[in-house]
Amino acid sequence: METVTSSDGTKIGFERSGSGPSLVLVHGASASAMRWGNIRPVLDKHFTVIAMDRRGRGGSGDIAPGATYALEREYDDVAAVVAKAEGPVVLFGHSYGGLCSLGAMPMLERVSALIIYEAPVPEGPLLPEELLARLNDAARRDDREAIMKMFCEEVVRMRPADIAALRASPAWPARLEAAHTIPREMLAVESFSLAATNPERIEIPTLLLHGGDSPDFFKTSMARIADAIPHAISIALDGQQHVAMDTAAEMLTNTVTRFWNEVSRSG
Repeated sequence: METVTSSDGTKIGFERSGSGPSLVLVHGASASAMRWGNIRPVLDKHFTVIAMDRRGRGGSGDIAPGATYALEREYDDVAAVVAKAEGPVVLFGHSYGGLCSLGAMPMLERVSALIIYEAPVPEGPLLPEELLARLNDAARRDDREAIMKMFCEEVVRMRPADIAALRASPAWPARLEAAHTIPREMLAVESFSLAATNPERIEIPTLLLHGGDSPDFFKTSMARIADAIPHAISIALDGQQHVAMDTAAEMLTNTVTRFWNEVSRSG
């Protein structure tokens, strides 16, 4: 694993594999670079894949003990990793990683295309206070199984079959290890401002993905982003929800590679 130092001195780890234009992958909440395991072997055939561990998990450091977490530092982390990429760069952010990617965009000059898959952009509070309190209580007790159960069932509202697929994946232990980061990230979503990321200034080709069977919240969030980014293309992944990497790997990789092929031909 390679590392880069972010603006606040935090070491951010990332894995590099494959060949071709750079594809920087930014995972969502509770995950790590391992979350892309089902699709990386295919993506490696088309891209130099750079899968980062966001801060607080895997090969990355975290905020100092007692320090306050800030989503803006994750913007800096993404920018630091992108700076290590070579050639044309495609930035792909999933879920919370989509917020990190959007926030990093004003700092990035070398990104040729952007892909966002179901980034949560709420109008008003993301979670009921009662659910957030239960997440925080489980975090205080270090009950990571309880955190993940609430996150999958009540936050992301995944189907039981999708949760079963997630639990069966090799990345599940790493998800449990990072479960303590979920409450702080859910709080950060509450204060996220799409307007503050200057989406109207994003002029590069942008692909916005959502599951055709996803809860309305994600569809509405992605519609909000589509309204803000000029010339963005929106695609529904037929029959899927939030984790097509696990439930429809071929569909997702084909969508990503087809998008880049179209971008590179037109450019």
